[in-house]
Amino acid sequence: MKLTFWGLLLGGLVACQVWGIGRALERVDGNWASPWMIAGAVLGACAIALAAGFAIGFRPGPLSDRGYVAALIALIGVKVVVSLGHAAAAGVVRG
Repeated sequence: MKLTFWGLLLGGLVACQVWGIGRALERVDGNWASPWMIAGAVLGACAIALAAGFAIGFRPGPLSDRGYVAALIALIGVKVVVSLGHAAAAGVVRG
């Protein structure tokens, strides 16, 4: 589970750098205060906080390694949905 968690985190960070933040900033003309950018930053900060807790062995309540992986998958999923919503609102996604 530890390897899975760190692999997901690394994959999420790389995906955010390659497909996320740069393109998102282009869509809002560099406006860091847009709701889309704030939502993405908050979700990213939550993922980093989750990683910090995992790294130091913090296990609140019944949260196990598997729970940490599930929480990270949920955060990544929400961040992807926010990103797709942002792209759709900006007219980037055509359907």
